[in-house]
Amino acid sequence: MKKAQHYNGEEITPLWVYWNPNPLNKRTGDCVIRAISKATGKPWADLLREMTEWLIPRGEVFDEKAGFGPYLEEVLHFQKMRMPKHADGTSYPLWEFLNGAQRNFHIIVQVRNHLTYVFNGQFYDIWDCTNKCVYNFWLKPSKSFYGERRSQTNPQATRS
Repeated sequence: MKKAQHYNGEEITPLWVYWNPNPLNKRTGDCVIRAISKATGKPWADLLREMTEWLIPRGEVFDEKAGFGPYLEEVLHFQKMRMPKHADGTSYPLWEFLNGAQRNFHIIVQVRNHLTYVFNGQFYDIWDCTNKCVYNFWLKPSKSFYGERRSQTNPQATRS
């Protein structure tokens, strides 16, 4: 077993966490389903079925931005954010985006021809896309975010 590495007393965790919810563990072009499944906690097959049923009347498919974008925004209430850029106009690679990503937010990140899921400085996927540039992304506060906010505004909210 590999020992955890530490820096200034804190455990160093990798940016990339291998995660494949495909029930047959297949490595397929299902990145949209994988990312949204991780963000919502819904099983892969259930999410695929729900998205497909929602998209059929719209004439769209889940792996196109015209399909997954509205689904994230209208059904799951994620907020779309524009492509982040440095002051000089250059793009952020995913590894750099992770350093500044808001904590306690579910974040679906679009990189070239791919979606991945980010949470608390790590991304969950079947391959390492840390060097890909971040395009648009969608975010939604996690339940732990709301718990922290409640306790900050009303200290009695978390006491029993």
